[in-house]
Amino acid sequence: MVILTTHLNWIDLYPINPHSLSSFRLTFFSSRAKDDPIDGQLLEELVRTHCDRKAKTHTVRSFFYTHNSRSQSLIAKRLQQIDEAHEVTDDLALIEPMILTSKCLVAQLRQFNQAINEFDRKIKELFKSHPDHFLFEALPGAGEKLAPRLLVLFGSDRSRWPDATDIQKYSGIAPVIERSGKSVWVHRRLSRPIFVCQTFHEFAQQSTRFSPWADQFYRRQREKGKSHHSAIRSLAFKWIRIVFACWKANKPYDESYYVNAMAKRNSSLSST
Repeated sequence: MVILTTHLNWIDLYPINPHSLSSFRLTFFSSRAKDDPIDGQLLEELVRTHCDRKAKTHTVRSFFYTHNSRSQSLIAKRLQQIDEAHEVTDDLALIEPMILTSKCLVAQLRQFNQAINEFDRKIKELFKSHPDHFLFEALPGAGEKLAPRLLVLFGSDRSRWPDATDIQKYSGIAPVIERSGKSVWVHRRLSRPIFVCQTFHEFAQQSTRFSPWADQFYRRQREKGKSHHSAIRSLAFKWIRIVFACWKANKPYDESYYVNAMAKRNSSLSST
């Protein structure tokens, strides 16, 4: 592994053997448990306290070769930069305020994380207490993140959306068809609530991992030449109709029931 401070001329390049970090970790954590945040702190301490013991020239050269960087002129330039590297500044008038600023930002990030965790806890609590939560929990791929978002989009008032097409258009999932003379132009809806559109898009994409018919539908769209996002929007278009029907009937989604219904209608999964 390598710690690279910048891409400018005053870079500091520190190749660190993973075994070195592993041994350094064992000094403080005998359990051998690996944890990325802790490893990041250990790497920082290792470089900060032992920066004078830099890797030898042949070690750095071998590192570049191993990672398919074999231009002799480029390697020579990098080695020269390493040899000439020095501190950006040793002016305490600059260093100390930056340290204080960093501490302030870290404290803010911790507060943000606490607030985010509290939001997540409250959302989970409210979702579980909602009488319609079972409808959205049953959707393949919705999970604990997307299910609450989908519930909020549909809401509790069954009269809010008279037809599935209303949601398809409002969300921006339904395409816009423009006609002028003999010309027809079909394009995505530009004026749309981004987060609503994104929610249906993300759900449709996740559904391909848990619903065989959804995955098959997506693959057929790609075989037709559609881009990834266009295929996902087509799938989201179908999902809105399905979720709308479940929501109106107050019945959770049943994969086998839907597939059997399509078979009885001789419906092609590639249709929209």
